[in-house]
Amino acid sequence: DGTADQLNVIYFDTEVRHVDVFTPGDLVTCKVIAGGGTNFDDTFKWIKNNAADAACTAVLTDMMTASFGEDPGHPVLWGAYLPSTMLASVKPPFGDIVQVDSED
Repeated sequence: DGTADQLNVIYFDTEVRHVDVFTPGDLVTCKVIAGGGTNFDDTFKWIKNNAADAACTAVLTDMMTASFGEDPGHPVLWGAYLPSTMLASVKPPFGDIVQVDSED
């Protein structure tokens, strides 16, 4: 029926810092969890170990990373908050990029 049975919101920087789990009927709210730097290795390992049956992953990011991690084997959408001039040079090894509102 196209309805997700669970939504995991993963807060991370260089590692997973917190995960909120939502199920149908829950009000989805997100918080800010401070961090610094970006590395997707730990996040995609968490997905592989804890949500291997995920239908997709959507990542909100500035795309500035030392590593995009390992392809999780399902669709990945990179919501990139980055000016077009910088986004043109970013090529993740998997997934599709959509530009999120930016200042250019």
